[in-house]
Amino acid sequence: MFFAMGISFVGMGTVLTVATNPGFMGITALGILNMVIGLANRDKWKKK
Repeated sequence: MFFAMGISFVGMGTVLTVATNPGFMGITALGILNMVIGLANRDKWKKK
């Protein structure tokens, strides 16, 4: 779940940073952080 949210936040943050102002770089950083957390817990991913 964190990995999917991270991908979404990175995309949204990048688009908002380019389109408006660099203040939205925090959303991109939040997305990268979520992706790192998701990848660190990759062993807990199970198909249900």
